[in-house]
Amino acid sequence: ENQIEGKEIMVTAGANQAFMNVVLALCDVTDSVVLFAPYYFSHKAALELAGVEPLFAPCDEEMNPDVLALPDFLEGAKEA
Repeated sequence: ENQIEGKEIMVTAGANQAFMNVVLALCDVTDSVVLFAPYYFSHKAALELAGVEPLFAPCDEEMNPDVLALPDFLEGAKEA
């Protein structure tokens, strides 16, 4: 009917459910996941519900994820 063959498709009720599905599929309890601040509150809640520790990394001055600062952030998070 829809001519979709040979593809794997997941349909969700929305982005929050899709995010939670990804968290549950990829993360184990006691894992840590980086959220760039500011972050969407539902993402933090989803991680906590799954037993995953959110780590809040800063954004740059233009509010973009600061991926260049991420290695230093992660190193500091390991030491804490």
